[in-house]
Amino acid sequence: MAVLLCYKQEVTGVLLLNSGAKKLFLTNEANTLVNVMTELLSEKQIGEIIASISDKEVSNVQRLVLFVGHAHSGHSLIGALLDTCRDTAISNHLNIPNLLLTFDSLRKRDVFKVVLHYSQKNSLDSGWQNTGYSYRVPDSYQGVYNQPVLVGDKQGGASTRTILNNPDVFSQLQHMFKEELVCIFVERDFLDVIAAYSHYMKEPLAIKHVDRYFQNLQVVIDIKKSLKSSQWIHIKHEEFIFNPYKNLNLLFSQLGLKVVRDQTLNAANIVRKAPNHRHSQIIWPDKVCDRIKFYLKDPEVHQLIDTSSIRVIQ
Repeated sequence: MAVLLCYKQEVTGVLLLNSGAKKLFLTNEANTLVNVMTELLSEKQIGEIIASISDKEVSNVQRLVLFVGHAHSGHSLIGALLDTCRDTAISNHLNIPNLLLTFDSLRKRDVFKVVLHYSQKNSLDSGWQNTGYSYRVPDSYQGVYNQPVLVGDKQGGASTRTILNNPDVFSQLQHMFKEELVCIFVERDFLDVIAAYSHYMKEPLAIKHVDRYFQNLQVVIDIKKSLKSSQWIHIKHEEFIFNPYKNLNLLFSQLGLKVVRDQTLNAANIVRKAPNHRHSQIIWPDKVCDRIKFYLKDPEVHQLIDTSSIRVIQ
């Protein structure tokens, strides 16, 4: 899998042990550590989770959904709405690629079971609460499942960073799940995502935030190339927000899920009425703009995402 060579931050994998449990970190050239697996599990815990869920409970699963792309791009919203369907089970903070790296003996049905276990947390009042937003849908099936046909994990940003650092893990996913694997890429205005990196990292906008965005994007480009069209779903965040009912029905149909009008209307009601254009709330230094323009020379970038908002900072 190719990655951008120019302006690429060094990313190295470091496996650390913490109280007997494995934890995978990525380190960049600034030596900051980023935990890419929120759920910290030991071998014993994994074994207990797998033993607690019967093979029958995962016997109907036909698809595994993996979100890829960027943090702060709308994965939580789409994952939470997808989890409202009675035939799905979506975990919030699992990071499936890192799960396979950390526990390399897992089988396909074991992965399904771990997802089911963590999806149950979404039924709690604290479920689907991310970065200050609540994606709880009242009177829905969030966190409730009955032999689901589709399972998945919404941790797109961290999963993509894991694949960036360990390209072979995506090949492992493809080998394990074959055409059952479906990737969802949620495209939010790229300047808003870069600005969100700065905001949530509590740092002034810098070149490293631009590099992070385009590193992830190159991984997404490569993933899309490796999949069949039936395994790829591209959602434009802003379009989804402007018409959530229509677009949620479309997503359900693309995934072969039954559309129940009252349920999708109920789910669509939690969607905010307009996107948060965070890029308009900050100052864009010249060196940051120059870095963005460098990356935009790549035609593959324009083939995947809308870059028209660049005019706002020119």
